[in-house]
Amino acid sequence: MDKTSSAQRTGAGRSRKQGAPAPINHYKVLGVRVNATPKSIKEGYFAKVKEFPPERYPEEFQNIRMAYDTLRDPARRAEYDFTRKYGDSLDTIISNAADAFATGDYRLAEELYNKALEITPGHSGASISLSALYLAENKLSSFSKLWKQLESSITNPTEKIIAATIKSRILLDYDKYEKALSVMRALDKKHRAWRKMYIIDYADALIYNNLDTEAWKLFEETAEEMNDGMSELMDTEQVEDSFSFYIHWIIIMFELNKMQFWNKVKQRFRTFLRSLPADEDKELAVDKLLEQSMNLSESNAYKEALIFADLAYYVDPKNPEVLKQRSQAQEGNKLILEIDRLVKDKNMFPGIQIKTIQFFSEKLRMAFDEEEGEMADIFPPDFIDQASGLETTDAFMREDIRLLKRKYPHVYKAYQEHWNKLM
Repeated sequence: MDKTSSAQRTGAGRSRKQGAPAPINHYKVLGVRVNATPKSIKEGYFAKVKEFPPERYPEEFQNIRMAYDTLRDPARRAEYDFTRKYGDSLDTIISNAADAFATGDYRLAEELYNKALEITPGHSGASISLSALYLAENKLSSFSKLWKQLESSITNPTEKIIAATIKSRILLDYDKYEKALSVMRALDKKHRAWRKMYIIDYADALIYNNLDTEAWKLFEETAEEMNDGMSELMDTEQVEDSFSFYIHWIIIMFELNKMQFWNKVKQRFRTFLRSLPADEDKELAVDKLLEQSMNLSESNAYKEALIFADLAYYVDPKNPEVLKQRSQAQEGNKLILEIDRLVKDKNMFPGIQIKTIQFFSEKLRMAFDEEEGEMADIFPPDFIDQASGLETTDAFMREDIRLLKRKYPHVYKAYQEHWNKLM
């Protein structure tokens, strides 16, 4: 597997090379103070959702959700606070710079970021964004010089870790895989006790460098250490931190095709879930597990979605939302299994198999005639050529739709409207 394929399957959901994000005041979005407690943040979120329900205010809700997801996670909140140490004073300049960066006007973006740094020297958000711009322009020496200045100005250990992880991500985004790994190895050497805080970024750097086995061992070692300290009373931040670790361990398991270790991961995660100290923590755990399951379902990853739904069911087996999502994931998983059998069924008319994959892919907005490469990964090498030109009104098609209904009921039910139109 080359570096490109490795990079494509990881990255923890990041969109690559999108430039610097425009600044958003998440605290203002939720109507809470900068020193708000986790409880206040949650209360602020629910209050704003009531004020701006998603079905009526989708754009506002998206900002509310983004703010909540950032501030409820201790690591993400610390990173956010680090990039906004100087408050809103430069938001307009930095926002305009981000817009220029996103549209490819690098000259204007660089000018605006430098202007922000003239007003407030050492502004971390402007410095980080400018460093990404330097990599986009392939100005490696400018990138290194800027980061040396930024790193020398940081004295807080937590901020040093945050800065290193951000630097690593920027390097990964611009294909500097080995440099990113060097940053993370140096960080791990100095701050090993804080590994849980940066483990996701360390794993990313390893995977981008095709060091999958080392990335997996990273999670196993950390899980062992966490298990040793499980008896200690956890505060809200520790609960959030540990929960995030387990979520990402499962995601890494999917990405690295380590499903043979699921029972081991599940046992440790369940032990953690049983140890949650309060009903409020369990409620939050269910919300996050459901969110993961629903996101995976939207991507047709039903087998993975079912894993998260089952964990939510383990915590709260009577929750109506959990039961609904678990049922949908189970049905989706049955659909995946049937499609797998259908594609390999030599007795089925090829047009049926082609149409099934086409219907399945529509959810991901993939047009059949634009995704021959995708199809080639699913069907035998000469299958597409043999099946090309088949008429959807062919008698074989109609007869096999009837056979499909009997032999593959979940496939028929899932796309019944489409099949009926082809009869």
